[in-house]
Amino acid sequence: MTHRTGRVIGKRNKYGLFGRKKYFISVRFDQSFDRKGTDRCEYEVDSDLFNNIIVGAFVKGEFEQVPEGLRPVYFY
Repeated sequence: MTHRTGRVIGKRNKYGLFGRKKYFISVRFDQSFDRKGTDRCEYEVDSDLFNNIIVGAFVKGEFEQVPEGLRPVYFY
């Protein structure tokens, strides 16, 4: 597992299948994590974390090694 630090750059919600509300947090990391140079990731979170997190907060991401580079697993 590899760690990267980043910042929360956005929050959004949308409706999924059968009208269930989904919550997403967008994070931009300090370094890219795959061959394409991607440095942003969007995580699906629960409503409590969505309401409590502040845009601009620093977070740490956990990544695992895959053939294309690194794949985001979760953040904290």
